[in-house]
Amino acid sequence: MAWPDKKGGIYLKYIMKSRILYMLPEEKPRGKDISVWKNESETARAEPEKIAIIKSRSCEPKKEIVTGDGQMFFMEALDTKDAPAPFLQRIYRLLDANGTLIMTGRPLYSDEDNPNVYGWPLCRMPRADRLEIHQDQETLMLHMKNNQYYQLSDAGGRIVYTLIHKGISGGWDLETFREFSPDILCGLFLFCNYLGKENEFITV
Repeated sequence: MAWPDKKGGIYLKYIMKSRILYMLPEEKPRGKDISVWKNESETARAEPEKIAIIKSRSCEPKKEIVTGDGQMFFMEALDTKDAPAPFLQRIYRLLDANGTLIMTGRPLYSDEDNPNVYGWPLCRMPRADRLEIHQDQETLMLHMKNNQYYQLSDAGGRIVYTLIHKGISGGWDLETFREFSPDILCGLFLFCNYLGKENEFITV
């Protein structure tokens, strides 16, 4: 469901909770008559729609994504040896059930912590704060503002996806300023998750 934004465009709202992706229904503007609100039937209000689920196999590092229409996708994080500076020696990949590559992501060191420029820190690992994503011949950049706030921008610097932790209530709020399929939304969520984990043990 598309929501109008303040600049006249559209954006879509989702919630990720317990690895289940829900699409939020559009809220209709209400009038000033509070009595009408009180008489509204709770059952008449639209519920969030479950559109995908992320599963983890206990014996495999791959993540499994199953969309609402039954399509299956897989996410994996692989070590590499050929990544040029300032990329980490790691790549994340989203594949369909036939093994066709759909989207890739490569984490990058932060500009202030690039070991190829400043050398390796003495008492910690250098920080990774970005992810270069390739999908449908397009390059996108995912920025980790902190471990609870991520932004995805296109080649022109326009923000097209945000992920924000909901705090004590749990789960994540997703907002997109273009349409993404459920598998891509879940893939981007896992990319954010993987990027955050790159920085979990930065002290050595």
